[in-house]
Amino acid sequence: MKRFDPQKIKSLRQKLNLTQHEFAHMLGKTYQAQHVHNWETGKLNPSLKSLIHISEAFKLPLEYFFIEDYNRGK
Repeated sequence: MKRFDPQKIKSLRQKLNLTQHEFAHMLGKTYQAQHVHNWETGKLNPSLKSLIHISEAFKLPLEYFFIEDYNRGK
């Protein structure tokens, strides 16, 4: 089973040399730096709608943001 990996958003943002505020701004006015911070720290997972929006904005497959979770269900 796969799970959301918060590091993927952080590494994408850092690779693009964007602050959390700049990253949120690129996604549109409904997003704030606090959303990005919560996603990166794992405090909250982005909604599927948000992930689709991020994938489309940065031209990445949705699967980019997920990793295998081998411990789930054990």
